[in-house]
Amino acid sequence: MPQNQTRSMPALDPIEFPGEYHSLLHRLRRVADVQPDALALTAPQGTFTFRELLDRIDVVATWVRDRVPAGDEPVGLLLSHDADAVVLLFALMRLDRVFINLDPAAPPARTADIVELAGMRACITDAAHADVLAGFETGVERVMLDVPADARAADLPMPEAADQDTAFVVFTSGSTGKPKGVIETHAQMLNDTFTNRLTNGTGPGDRVSLLFPMAFVGGPVVVFTTLLNGASLHMHDARSSTPRAILDWVRAERVTVLGMSPHLLRALTNELAAGESIDGVRVLSTGGEGISGQDVEAFRSRLAGPVIFVNGMGSSEATCTASLVIPANVRAPNGTLPAGQVLANREVRILRDDDTEAEPGETGRLLVVSDYLSGGYWRNDEENAKKFGVLPDGRRTYLQGDLARLDEDGVLTLVGRSDTAVKVRGYLVDLSEIEDALRGNEKVTEALVLPVVEPDRPTRLVAYVVQRPSVRPDSVAELRRQLRARLTEYMVPGSIVLLAEMPRNERGKIDRQRLPKPDEAEVSDLAYTQHELVVGGIWAGVLGMDKVPLDGDFLALGGDSLSVEEMLADVGERFHIELSSADLLNAPTLREFAAVVARGSARQGDHPDAVRLRTGSGERRLFCFAGAGALALQFLPLARHLDGWDVVAFQAHGLERRAVPDWSIAAHARRALRTIREQQPHGPYRLVGHSFGGMVALEVAHRLRAEGEEVALLGMIDTYLPAHAMDELGMTEQFGRLADRPSTTVLGRAMSKMLSDVGEQSLQRTTPLRATVRLLRARTAGIIRYSGQQQFDTFFYQSVLAARGYQAQPYDGRAMVVAGLGNPNDEAEWGELLTGDVRFVTVDGEHSAMMREPHVGAVAAALLEQLESPIATAVPSSAPGAIRG
Repeated sequence: MPQNQTRSMPALDPIEFPGEYHSLLHRLRRVADVQPDALALTAPQGTFTFRELLDRIDVVATWVRDRVPAGDEPVGLLLSHDADAVVLLFALMRLDRVFINLDPAAPPARTADIVELAGMRACITDAAHADVLAGFETGVERVMLDVPADARAADLPMPEAADQDTAFVVFTSGSTGKPKGVIETHAQMLNDTFTNRLTNGTGPGDRVSLLFPMAFVGGPVVVFTTLLNGASLHMHDARSSTPRAILDWVRAERVTVLGMSPHLLRALTNELAAGESIDGVRVLSTGGEGISGQDVEAFRSRLAGPVIFVNGMGSSEATCTASLVIPANVRAPNGTLPAGQVLANREVRILRDDDTEAEPGETGRLLVVSDYLSGGYWRNDEENAKKFGVLPDGRRTYLQGDLARLDEDGVLTLVGRSDTAVKVRGYLVDLSEIEDALRGNEKVTEALVLPVVEPDRPTRLVAYVVQRPSVRPDSVAELRRQLRARLTEYMVPGSIVLLAEMPRNERGKIDRQRLPKPDEAEVSDLAYTQHELVVGGIWAGVLGMDKVPLDGDFLALGGDSLSVEEMLADVGERFHIELSSADLLNAPTLREFAAVVARGSARQGDHPDAVRLRTGSGERRLFCFAGAGALALQFLPLARHLDGWDVVAFQAHGLERRAVPDWSIAAHARRALRTIREQQPHGPYRLVGHSFGGMVALEVAHRLRAEGEEVALLGMIDTYLPAHAMDELGMTEQFGRLADRPSTTVLGRAMSKMLSDVGEQSLQRTTPLRATVRLLRARTAGIIRYSGQQQFDTFFYQSVLAARGYQAQPYDGRAMVVAGLGNPNDEAEWGELLTGDVRFVTVDGEHSAMMREPHVGAVAAALLEQLESPIATAVPSSAPGAIRG
């Protein structure tokens, strides 16, 4: 019994099934007789006790009876997520009519298909969705739901439904063709109500959320399992609401049983601020797709008090089949969670290809056995013959499209769809195994692997990956290396596409048609020169690939600024030449880069600090400033989105070639300004900086305006105001880690060893020692050439020291601030520094991830909007004191 049950509430007999109840309406009337004044339903439309709910059902049933054509055809419901969407389910049962919930978010063509396949003659709709049915050539009659306030109920006979009678029909997603109608029986829903009581303990006093749409089978299941167990149902339209609004609603409604899809759970987790919690939730439940233990614990840690977690597994055809119940005091294990224990009145069998039953732990096809399955597919004998059967003892069976295994303890684990096994290079590969390996990374929230099968070409694998926005995401190269540590080589996808979120259809499922196509690159074993073979081997090792195509672009294949540095060091050591990121930029493919290596030159004439990332119109030029310790190359993903723009990026002096660095932001600005005026003598100028580079861009803008030049735009991407930017301890990991390698100079090796011996072993426990080691390293920046991560770190610390003396002055020009997750500065704080026309944009990405896919696309879109807008003609004067040194 729920902890919050009211003692004075009348005792409701716990439902048993099979038992005395044979219809949903029969059980609802029993609940209303026992607790007529208990809360039954709350929704935007109003609040109802159980007595009021029954009265409303009778009134609406009487109204519907006179407006819907008589017959056995199902009646459509196309309604808002509100109280009458629940009332009409029971009202149509009161009239002994079958209903079909249509989805307001579905494309019109899908709705038309369902209307036709169902043989629907009438559809009840409301004013908000009346136009959806307009123009259909199916002859369906549109019945507007407009029950008068003074309507009265007639003395309607109570239908005598049997438990195997059809209650409603739900249409599946139809991902493989036309949608299929699945017949849901009273017995199915009564059994689900019974098993819900056993797993969730739902009962009087519980307040249960209804966030699932009514057109999905999960919507009606929540309605029936809540009301028929005597709990109250609380409705909220999650699809037209923000995560913050949903959280506020959960608090306001004092929800005790909170159910949702794993996708929504992750969105709510990302919305919760540090230290924010939710009171009152007793049970957290999910269903509809797989979920990881990390997702469960990330959200459960924000719920005050002990919370039981329940994950349900089922289908429209078998509804609730298994549940994983994790007690409040037990932590969910990492990785994808199993389906759990098989529920009451259900049996599952695992079948081999020859239809014999598999041994415990052996993978096979999942067969569900029960007297309480779907009544089959609506008017579809062909599919019924494929999926449904009858055992000799009379029990019915349903063959799901899942591969699964059942261990000796009776725990069911889904291991993928039966149609997800493909042949790759002659090996049978289960795509779900690759997806599980990707989800084993705590940063990964969603993963989907698809085969690309084309005539006369070998099958290729493409992985689509979504990572948590609140952490520094792993690059494609890092993900590949992780997969190679867990999977055999032929199972590692040749293409990994990073996404901010999966595209989804109106049913919340991944819309595979809208997934972006990966870049294609051919790999041939022929025609490689000796340099191409050696350099290609280094690229493959850094990128985590088997082979690299001759025309494969290093960055497009998954490289980032860290792997660029690692690759340049490896190639430099192997061929005894000095290389810079400009070499890769000018020769981005393996074929071109190997030619540079073969020539043995490092392009000594290139500018040491400025890199041209994209060539466009001279009148459309953008100057970019890299963050502390970052290569100018970090702006390349952004530049690729800026069609028609000339993009030049600056990095710290001495970062790639030994030189004395700039020790103030003013010095950074002076050096950059000379190059800017050489490349573009007069304005309008457009400046963008990331992190520390934002402050350099601000100083350059002040100096240009002091010289009478126009600055059309100052962009600051996840820059921290100076008071926060000095907290170097909190930002040390912003650029990730590279494995340290021996320095290439005697002094460098000696310094690295001294720093390691003196301080590196204690960096995580002694703050003063950590600061001392960083200070020593920063003072050697540009003079000693470090390798790998140490070079990035050294210039990061050096930039922090260089920024400490900067006194930022107010700027009244046109500006844009793009803030990522965790940025401590709000618009009010920025308003003290940026006093002109300012555009604020937020992007759900971690600090360094703002400059990488998939989040850099959102940054570029915001930037382009400002770059393409008209330029103001007035040039405001620069603030006094903006020029120093």
